[in-house]
Amino acid sequence: MVKALGWTLLVISLSSLGVFLYTTIVAHLLPEPSHPLLRLLREDEFYSLAVPTTFSVFVVAVYLNWFAISLYKSA
Repeated sequence: MVKALGWTLLVISLSSLGVFLYTTIVAHLLPEPSHPLLRLLREDEFYSLAVPTTFSVFVVAVYLNWFAISLYKSA
């Protein structure tokens, strides 16, 4: 059961990474797609800018979390 959950989470995260990379990088390099969903992903400007910005905020949050835990352990 735990192994199946691990594989499921791995597949979901790799799929999310694929969609993210397509939306932010690959879609703008390819010609205009004919499929409506791919066209929607290509023309979207909000998420192609918001997701990379969110990543930098995530890195800062992880660092602050690590710093707070290290202070808690040493106190």
